Amino acid sequence: MPLPFADIKTSSIRRIAQKCSNGATFAQLINDATRRLLRRGDWENVDIPIFVCVRNGCVVWPRYVGHVRKINYCCQPMLVDNMWYQFMPSNDRFTRDQWLGWRGDASRMTIDGTTPVYQDIMGEGRLVRAYARCPVDYGKTIQIFGTDNNGQPLHTQNLDGTFTNGITLILQAPFASSAVYVRHIDYVIKQQTQCIVDMYAYNASTNLLEDLAHYDPSETNPSYQKTKVNIAWSNIGTCSQAPNCCGTVRGVLAMVKLKFIPVQADTDLCIIDNLDALKLMVQACLYEEAGDRGNARSYEGDAVEVLNRGLEDMIPDYQFKATVNILGTDTKSNAMF
Repeated sequence: MPLPFADIKTSSIRRIAQKCSNGATFAQLINDATRRLLRRGDWENVDIPIFVCVRNGCVVWPRYVGHVRKINYCCQPMLVDNMWYQFMPSNDRFTRDQWLGWRGDASRMTIDGTTPVYQDIMGEGRLVRAYARCPVDYGKTIQIFGTDNNGQPLHTQNLDGTFTNGITLILQAPFASSAVYVRHIDYVIKQQTQCIVDMYAYNASTNLLEDLAHYDPSETNPSYQKTKVNIAWSNIGTCSQAPNCCGTVRGVLAMVKLKFIPVQADTDLCIIDNLDALKLMVQACLYEEAGDRGNARSYEGDAVEVLNRGLEDMIPDYQFKATVNILGTDTKSNAMF
């Protein structure tokens, strides 16, 4: 499993880094090495299975999800497509029928960009409220950018008569609230806090709070991957259902790659749990900062090789499941490059 930052601070990496392990520079070096290694492959303990609910044909993935690799519904695999799928020619009837599930063919998940909230505001006449879980966070701010009920950009009039984009919520007891109705949130800028901050849309007509997001302390510019999920018409056992991508809640199993989240506190988890590889990548970063590209690339290659050996140890070749096409498509191997 991922390593606590405290374990890395007491490892031999601190000798290689030659920096105070309690300083911000050491944390930045570990974060740089981790981010670069994550781009090189799906390493041991980086891909994990999770179970999520599809609501109204959409999924907003948790903060820790970087990419969705595979997904299935009721033990049936679903295709994973990027945003270009939405721009395929509409006169391709077979493709269109496949998406709608009319042929009992492939279900499909399509990437639909990012969002700063788990759930969109569900109608008109909603105020946005933020609740701090710790009094120590009172006074911290959350800036919200989006549109109001009239479709106009949210803005704030300053004391000197000038205007700035967005509105600002200042955390306080019992909650912070917007002074205007908010219809849609485009993005959010939050100050770092010590505890989780809960954000809701308040429906005054029903006196109910509707979930929007629950921000971790280190989240300052929250962004979550959002996807559209169509589950095709299926007649498999108890999973039989009519084709419909909206108005229902369904569960799907997904294999996801963990997202890079910087470490700060001792209890934060470093996704790359191979200390040998992390040490080599730290050396690569140091050489690169010194302008020595040759040694930087050499140490980076060594780090990748160590992680490949970890994959082979975790999933031996006789256990590895892959489809190999000699023409070069859909090829998988027990290694990353």
